[in-house]
Amino acid sequence: LLAERYAERSIPRIKDALGDEDLIVRTAAAGALRKLGDKSGLATMRTDWETLVRVGEDEGEAALLQKANVARLADVMDVSLVLAEFGDNRGYRLAERAALNSEFEGHRYQAIWVLTEIARTSREQLAQQGLNPGAVLEKVAASEKSKTVQDQLFGAMSRFGKELDPALLAGVLGTMASSPHVSEARQNLARQL
Repeated sequence: LLAERYAERSIPRIKDALGDEDLIVRTAAAGALRKLGDKSGLATMRTDWETLVRVGEDEGEAALLQKANVARLADVMDVSLVLAEFGDNRGYRLAERAALNSEFEGHRYQAIWVLTEIARTSREQLAQQGLNPGAVLEKVAASEKSKTVQDQLFGAMSRFGKELDPALLAGVLGTMASSPHVSEARQNLARQL
């Protein structure tokens, strides 16, 4: 609300929230600052990401997919989304794993947003970083059985469609249109989009 009402005048107060003890507040503050063109929340999100990923000695990201870390992975996906909005794609590998392998719909749901936000990056930059979010999103489109997660994928493609590489968009929607896990109504919607 501060950012919406007071725009740049709210930046000092929002920056104060980057030091809040609650991750949700820090994440919201960093996202609001980014929308206002201020990158001061980036360092906080990077620190939070590193802290959250550090589950145990030598476990790292793989341990986050275990049932014991369900809440932590959700937090990491929230932070990864804000990082991706800043252009920092460090959450890509974990989002890829979550989208394809998490047993929890919520994780797969969040991972789709992270991957779609990363997909908004130029094709050249993604290639230089060895990232291919479109391929991951196509795999999700082919294998996802949850209607909720399928709807999330449709929503992401609809919301960001004009900002995505047309080949990526066509690949994801084409895969959904032919997936045996997608209802006939959703297949028709994918064809129409």
